[in-house]
Formats: sequence, C-alpha cells, structure tokens
Amino acid sequence: MFDLLFYISLPIAYILHDVEELLTRRRWEKRHYNDLVEKCPNFISLFSAIKDLNQVKYTIVILEQLLFLVIAVIMAVYSDPMPMCALFWGFAIHTVLQHFFLSVLFRSYYPGLISSVLLLPYFAYGIYSLLNMYSIVENIVMNHIGRHYRHYFKMDRLLKSIASQYNVKEFLVKRVVTSFIAMIIVTVFDLSIGLLSNIPAMVISVLLCGLIAYHYHYMMILFKKQMIQLERENEIVRFQSVILILMHMEWTTVNRILNWLEDFASVFKYDIEKMNDQLCYKGYRVF
Repeated sequence: MFDLLFYISLPIAYILHDVEELLTRRRWEKRHYNDLVEKCPNFISLFSAIKDLNQVKYTIVILEQLLFLVIAVIMAVYSDPMPMCALFWGFAIHTVLQHFFLSVLFRSYYPGLISSVLLLPYFAYGIYSLLNMYSIVENIVMNHIGRHYRHYFKMDRLLKSIASQYNVKEFLVKRVVTSFIAMIIVTVFDLSIGLLSNIPAMVISVLLCGLIAYHYHYMMILFKKQMIQLERENEIVRFQSVILILMHMEWTTVNRILNWLEDFASVFKYDIEKMNDQLCYKGYRVF
C-alpha cells in the first residue's frame, strides 16, 4: 500500500514543486539575474536561454517532464519500477541540491525552495526505501539515468530495436565496467614500459583508452542497427516472394501464409509469431 502511494505521489510532488517555480521564477530573475551572471560567469549562455523561456514554453517543458513521470508510474504499478526509481533519484537530487545550494549561494529565497523543504520527508522516505530495495550500485546507476532520462529513453528504444539482451541499466553497467577494466590494463601497461616518469602522458593515455572503451559498445549497437536495417529490407523481399507464390494456391489461408513467413523470418520472427498467435481471436486487427 505504501509503495503504491509512493509511486502515485511522485507526479503530485513534481507538480507542487514546479508550480512554485512557475509562479516565482520571473520575479526572482528580475532581481537576481545580474548576480547570477556575476557569480557563475561560465554559465551565461545557459542562464540566457532559461531567461528567454516565456511562461508558455516553460509550462510545455513542465508538461513534457510530467508525461515521462506518469508513464514511469504506470509502468511501476503494472510491470517495472526501474524507470520510476531512476526518475525519483533525478528529481530528488535536482530538487535538494540545486535549490538549497543556490539559496545558500545567494543568501535568499530561490524559486522552488519552499516546496523542496516541504518534500524533504518524502525524499527521505523514498531514498530509504530504495536503499533497502536495491544495492548501492543499482541506486547510483538509477540516479545517473534519472538525471539524463531523455538520453537513456532514446537508448532504451535503440536497445529494443535491435533486440538486445541488455536493458538500459545493464547496458550502462557494462559500459562502465568495460571502461574501468580498460583503464586498469592501460595503467599496468604504462607502468611496465616505464611511463611513470611522464605522469601527464600516462594520465592522458589511461583516460583516452577508458573513453574509447566506454563508447565502444554504443558504437557497436549503432553498427548493429544499420546491419539489421539492411537485413530487414532483404527479409521483406523474401516475404514478398513467399506471398506471391502462395497467394494463387487454392488451399492458401492467412494463417498458412503466416506459418510460412515465420519459417523464413529472422528479424521479424517475434512479430510474426505474435501475429500468428493472436490471429484466431483478434482477426485482421493484428496487422
């Protein structure tokens, strides 16, 4: 019961927080924009882009993020809680760290501070529950995914498009572990050839190899996607040939055509099996 309330209350907490930001951001920007640019000069372009957002555009951004939360909550209730847990970590870290840090930096109220204080017990309960449910490594991974959910949402679709055996969390862990192992191997190699005397070159080589190893699996996924795209086109041509042969035979039915296509399928095998199974009770709607 408490888990269900925790899931459902996440969009409500998000709305409460962002409504406060929406109502107070313009007034705060007029008073503190110059101080913000003076104290953080490296982020002037970011501050200017945020300042140029009118209330309508800002509301659209809020609604877009709210949609992700609602979808994640539905998935948590009916199937997989991982997306919601990741978004919770991203929301909690962003809300607590950003608003408290900027309030201390400016020694005044920052938009969203009041709701952040009110939500502290909710965040504390959520973090306590997640630390009991998952390991520290899993929580760190979910925190990272939650703070970059748009990027990993696209990556999740990419992994599903190639029928990968890994989900987003497992794929991220695999990339990190591969990068870490590569850095250890390069470090040992550099020490064996006496590169310790040149620390900058050693650090650059280790970081460069770690970066290459981290992106290696992602590049292979992109390459595999291109190969599957070519295979799909070839498979569609095979399907057309099979259908042209069978369509003129008297004993041919839709079910038999699907059975034949299933025998010749590779990329679309799962989809055709699913259509074949559902044809008897869904009829032509399966297509």
